Amino acid sequence: MRFNIQKLKEQLTLDDYSQILHALGVINLNTNDKVWNMNTICHHREPNDGGINLRFYTDKRVFKCFSRDCDVSDIIALVQTRGQLFKEDYSFLDAVNFIIDNSHLNISDIQGKNLNTNSFDYTKLWNKFLNHTVDYEEPKIYNDNILNLFQKIYPLQWVNEGISINSMKKYNIGYYDRIQATTIPCYDENDNLRGIRGRFWLPDDIERGKYRPIQLLDNTIYSFPCSMFFYGENKTLNHIKKTKEVILVESEKAVLQSDTWFDNESITLGMYGKNLGKYRANELISWGIEKCTIAIDNDYHTINDNEYIQFVNNVNNIWELLHSYMQVDVCYNNLGYDDMYKQNIFDYDEERFEKLWKNKEVI
Repeated sequence: MRFNIQKLKEQLTLDDYSQILHALGVINLNTNDKVWNMNTICHHREPNDGGINLRFYTDKRVFKCFSRDCDVSDIIALVQTRGQLFKEDYSFLDAVNFIIDNSHLNISDIQGKNLNTNSFDYTKLWNKFLNHTVDYEEPKIYNDNILNLFQKIYPLQWVNEGISINSMKKYNIGYYDRIQATTIPCYDENDNLRGIRGRFWLPDDIERGKYRPIQLLDNTIYSFPCSMFFYGENKTLNHIKKTKEVILVESEKAVLQSDTWFDNESITLGMYGKNLGKYRANELISWGIEKCTIAIDNDYHTINDNEYIQFVNNVNNIWELLHSYMQVDVCYNNLGYDDMYKQNIFDYDEERFEKLWKNKEVI
């Protein structure tokens, strides 16, 4: 197994760090400061037992624990140390898996077999921890009255790209004027609000991440573990279960475009990135899915260039998790269109979509 750990850590954004820390059990994390102070989760199973003695320095991306002699220094060490509170042989590889599944990390530089092979099922470990935590629930359910704060204004850019206003209304898209961001609520299959992502439009904000959880004036961050939910599952799951078929895409936009074209017959789910992860793979299996089509973005120029190899690796990472349980197809730019770099099969018109769909390949 060969992968570049340094590059893996370099790809993590501060939003990724926030999401990972919340998934580990950190409570009330203030991400406005250059130094994040948090509970010593590296030594205590229950976050409230330890006190605020763990710090994260955002400029150098390092951790320091002041509660005792502690070797935690980076995010991998923190995850592994916490994992070992529950399972003595929780490994370095287990920690890497947890980071991948709880971030928007691009794992295209990871070569060889899928990282999940022979790794510990950490989902059960964290769930066991959370079931014994009184003051903290993960994942959180937010009061959806907060959506009344946002204006019913829809991005002209999305309208021009073919996404209907009706679909944006259906998915409760809004606009938060204070931060000039389009708001994208995330729901679970039972219509519980699990988080709110923003599509930021200002150049300075885009540098920090075009898509990330929004934060209110009271410092509430509407973050959620992306690795546990699909975008659109509250709207499409009934039809997915009926047809036993699903299309996996990266972005919320692709889900909205699918809804624009197919309305209640859409079978598209967004992964908030390129990674499926064990938890959501198990969800697909439990839903009785018989056919899955992978339709991630075409992040390459020509077949067989280095970016294409990375694209294939991303597809194979998803295939590895599902192929034993269902048919897995891939729908991508195998017809040679020269304008699909970093584009999705939903990013054009229905005519092109149909051509690509008819030409999808069984893996």
